Amino acid sequence: MTHALHLIMEIKAAGGRVEIIQPDKLRVFGPADLVKRVRDNKPAVIEALQQLRPVSIDPDTYTFDERAAIIEADGVDRAWAEGFATLCTMPRPSAYSQSRWDQILNDGGLFLDRWKGTVLALGWLPVDVFGVCLDAPVWRLDQMGLVPLLEGRRVIDITADTARIDCGQGVIHTYRRLPRDLRGFCLWELGQKVKQLQKDDGK
Repeated sequence: MTHALHLIMEIKAAGGRVEIIQPDKLRVFGPADLVKRVRDNKPAVIEALQQLRPVSIDPDTYTFDERAAIIEADGVDRAWAEGFATLCTMPRPSAYSQSRWDQILNDGGLFLDRWKGTVLALGWLPVDVFGVCLDAPVWRLDQMGLVPLLEGRRVIDITADTARIDCGQGVIHTYRRLPRDLRGFCLWELGQKVKQLQKDDGK
């Protein structure tokens, strides 16, 4: 439901609306690309809307704690749920284009929906999945976690140290977890770290 919840938030944030009009039918208003994504994921969106009632999903009234609780209720570890809730509510970092940021949020939601239990059991940390370099989050591949590298591609298998990514046309890429000394920061820590650096520079 994490991915469906993110779609609902996106529609509302864009000034649109999604509502259940019959048990198996939705009414959706908003940007064409978001409407298509909602319709492509209709069963999951309907389930998310049903579970959210009577909680408001308006971005202006839907609190961080509510978002985190909903994500956690979908089976995501609390630390990961709070991190992803932060990611969904924080301003887009200036280093990212809107399309790249939207893709990361979408990939993150899909990844947690499919692999949350597996990565926890195998000992993956949030920074392994959502990590970036503080100074160059978009370009430093040597400190980048799995999700920021996906760019819409699909993870098809995970071990304790690797993830296999389907790149299309029969091409499979193997991502290897970074050594401890090369790990960066979680994406949801990025804004906080930048603010702290700016504060330190101003002293």
